[in-house]
Amino acid sequence: MADAGRFAGLKKISDKTAGELISGSRMPFRTMIESPRDSDVATVLAELDGKGATVDLLALFALALPPREAVWWACLAARDLYPKDGERRSPTLEAAEAWVFKPTDESREVVQKALDKAKPADEATECATAALFAKGTMGTGDLDQHDAPPDVRELCVFGMIARSLVHEPSANPRKAEILVERALDIARGGNGRVELEAPEPAPA
Repeated sequence: MADAGRFAGLKKISDKTAGELISGSRMPFRTMIESPRDSDVATVLAELDGKGATVDLLALFALALPPREAVWWACLAARDLYPKDGERRSPTLEAAEAWVFKPTDESREVVQKALDKAKPADEATECATAALFAKGTMGTGDLDQHDAPPDVRELCVFGMIARSLVHEPSANPRKAEILVERALDIARGGNGRVELEAPEPAPA
């Protein structure tokens, strides 16, 4: 069984076992997990890390992070697709981020309106969709009485992470590591702001 190691202390992740999260979801996993079925998430994250199964590791984070934290992780990934000079903007990303900082029905309605008006060039619609369905319902008002499709928030978060992962890979070969480090920081209660230009970690 893998030692949790660098994945210890993730106070924000789900208390469910990794097996419960994976078996109860539609998230695609390709790696054969050898840890016992009742292993906690940190142990299975460590196993996936040891096997170099980064995509499955990111997918498990998408399942294990709480809704707000997961949406924020996706928002940070979406920012990677846009230039820092602000020349290109994403209304859906802005709405999703506003919901993260103030997850009210009002901000959720703004998310819905941003999605309704989203243009094809807006690459962050998965962030807004994840925010809209993060509560587990279809929306606000009458829609709040209807359950959202299963796993829609988790799948949208993972979709946004995957989109960032493959975006201009030659420009940053450390992208996968950065996405993992962001998730780790968020799972420990941090803000996840690990930048693409972050230096190599210093030797222990």
